[in-house]
Amino acid sequence: MKKKILIVSASFYPTNSPRSFRTTELVKEFLKQGHKVTLLSVYTDETLNYFKNEPNITFKPLKSEKQKKKVTVKKNKLLLLLNLIINRVKEQFFYYPQIKQLDYTYQSLKGLKGFDLMISIAAPHTIHWGVNKFIKKHHKPAKLWVADCGDPFMFAENLQYKRPFYFAYLEKAFCRTADFITVPSEKSISGYYNEFHDKIKVIPQGFNFDEIEVDQTEKKADEVQFAYAGRLNPKRRNPAELIDYLIEKNINFKFYIFSENFSFINGYQKKYPNKIILQNYIERKKLLKFLSSLDFVVNFKNKGDNQVPSKLIDYAIINKPILDIKYGNLDKGLVDEFLNADYKNSYKVDNLEQYKIENVCDNFLNLINIKS
Repeated sequence: MKKKILIVSASFYPTNSPRSFRTTELVKEFLKQGHKVTLLSVYTDETLNYFKNEPNITFKPLKSEKQKKKVTVKKNKLLLLLNLIINRVKEQFFYYPQIKQLDYTYQSLKGLKGFDLMISIAAPHTIHWGVNKFIKKHHKPAKLWVADCGDPFMFAENLQYKRPFYFAYLEKAFCRTADFITVPSEKSISGYYNEFHDKIKVIPQGFNFDEIEVDQTEKKADEVQFAYAGRLNPKRRNPAELIDYLIEKNINFKFYIFSENFSFINGYQKKYPNKIILQNYIERKKLLKFLSSLDFVVNFKNKGDNQVPSKLIDYAIINKPILDIKYGNLDKGLVDEFLNADYKNSYKVDNLEQYKIENVCDNFLNLINIKS
């Protein structure tokens, strides 16, 4: 039986982010299966044009904070420092500007009702908080509410600081109201309060495997080529230690890094422009096609186990060996194996079938049967 589905998310196609991929792939597959989808999200003319021939989708605007350009104060270092401190305090203690999304979501839900299934997608978790506020003050827009969480909030292990205790009230409030909480892996469950573990279901990130193109171009035999794609962080996802070791070995290599913050590694590209190639993010399909042409790909381990990067699934889909390393504790022996095309210790992604988008959507729909 076809369902009426409401999806609430702060990001959607053509935005290039894990939560945008999550939302976009779910919408596309639900439509493919013949369900009626209402999307409450941020979208553009490009979005509308992409879905212009799809009669079963309805777009509803979700107000969201526009990304502001960072302003650098060059002449007054004191003002720059003060600005950094103020922004840090606002983000750490008030979850600002993300906290605004709570009210934006609440206001945007007005008039929406009669759905079989509602999936709200975080981050930011203020999406869930806004849905919870709306349900408490008005009505439940759908028979079943599933709060989908890419990463934990209160117990996220890769934050620069702990969340203030008072945010636990908002976290627990939405967990009590939601019918189910979905997380991408079994390891993610530990990132949530024990009292809600019975509501948690594991539904991983899903992709359409048929859309992936693989590059079969023959590469240079005397040059090792590899890449990392994702966020960088000087304390965790930092390629500096790996780059230093590669330079020390004096081998012929190319290391491509696709990210958005190169401030702490820019010097490497300037010094070794033929070995270190820094590029901004590109569209996911193009990225995967390019990565498929390389020898292997790199992943920097997260702190702890409850946050699993979705890039590992992408790497597995294109069948590339994965060099999984930890910053601050570089396993040089493992790096040497990969440089010599010995991939026996490559990171393994088990059961790829579970990441097929058709199986992921079926898992969400099965929650309706479990609840009833």
